[in-house]
Amino acid sequence: MKTIGPNIFRYTDYRKYLTDALKMARRKIPDFTIQNFSERLGLADRGHLYQILWGKRNVTPDMGLRLTKLLKLKKRNTLYFEYLVMWRRASSKLVQNEYFKRMCRINPRLKRMGKKLNKKRRFARKRK
Repeated sequence: MKTIGPNIFRYTDYRKYLTDALKMARRKIPDFTIQNFSERLGLADRGHLYQILWGKRNVTPDMGLRLTKLLKLKKRNTLYFEYLVMWRRASSKLVQNEYFKRMCRINPRLKRMGKKLNKKRRFARKRK
């Protein structure tokens, strides 16, 4: 079972990932339509999916799991996608940091990026 979308570990925004995954699915699967995908996802119409992609609505945790099943993501990729969604939905910096740490444990590339960000923050504090 091969995933439909691109490598999820290259993304830090689940909306951008979903957009790219849907574009890739259109190329790979000849009879793929957004309407069909929305119906399989359990949405009333495709407008709801477009609002998610444009950032006007959020993905609920339940919908995120349904998305990962439709995109045929493996367990590790599913967990990373779930953390991406929760990281973007988090209301406080404390919760955001926790989900970012969880994402770093799964994605080594993100871990290196996080270390670079911490170095920049450290140097920025010394200048003040």
